[in-house]
Amino acid sequence: MQVSCVQTFKSPTLTRISPNSVVSPGEVLQFTCTTPSPTCISVDFSLYKTGTLIKKQTAENTTTFTLTVDESHQGQYTCEYSYSSNSTSSRSNSITITFIVNFQQPNISFSAADGWSHNGPEGPEMIRGYGFSIICSTNPQYPGGFFHLGFSGSNITRTQSAVNHSAVFLFPEADFDHRGNYSCTYEVNVSSHTFTSSTTEPLLVTVKASLAPYIGIGVTAGLLLIIVPVIICFMKIQKRRKCQRDKKNDFQRELSKLNFHYIKKTSI
Repeated sequence: MQVSCVQTFKSPTLTRISPNSVVSPGEVLQFTCTTPSPTCISVDFSLYKTGTLIKKQTAENTTTFTLTVDESHQGQYTCEYSYSSNSTSSRSNSITITFIVNFQQPNISFSAADGWSHNGPEGPEMIRGYGFSIICSTNPQYPGGFFHLGFSGSNITRTQSAVNHSAVFLFPEADFDHRGNYSCTYEVNVSSHTFTSSTTEPLLVTVKASLAPYIGIGVTAGLLLIIVPVIICFMKIQKRRKCQRDKKNDFQRELSKLNFHYIKKTSI
């Protein structure tokens, strides 16, 4: 069978070998550029991304372009082939590739001064009136970014810039309004595109009444337990001493009477 070699440069066909048009860092992305009919000669195939030449290969009828994906590979791809600078085909059909960042889920943790919180059965428990912090962090993948702290008790989300891949959200004075579930989300801009992580599992923070009134009551009760017996004992001692003084005074009076009668008799 004789193959007919066509010298007219019609548009080639660009095919994506990779199964998905959405790719992540490190994935292999492959395109095949094929002439519409056998060329019988080697031609130069060129791959373009959003109008910019990124790769060139020589083959006869078809070639495969292989790319290892990073954030720069998002865009619209086309190809063409040429025999010389004056013999170039028109561009192929276009294929759009979307780049995504697969973040690991960030971490969320709780911190407070020693003695003013403890781990309860459902999560950290905080004493009202004392400060605590919620820390959002992530593994280092991209520099910068932002952490968003969500709270179940409010539709307001607090946002802070990531410093060393973490952010600390301060609550200077815990109150009952701070009771609820907290969660973190990480957001970063890569190649002019914004990517957002999944949200952490909720962290339940419980705020309890201050122990100061109870401590005051306990101290007062303890002092009363000590002081009342002392007062009772003191009163008993005083009463006993009074009885002894009264007896002594009675004895002195009786003795004085006896002396008086004795002196009176002797004088007669």
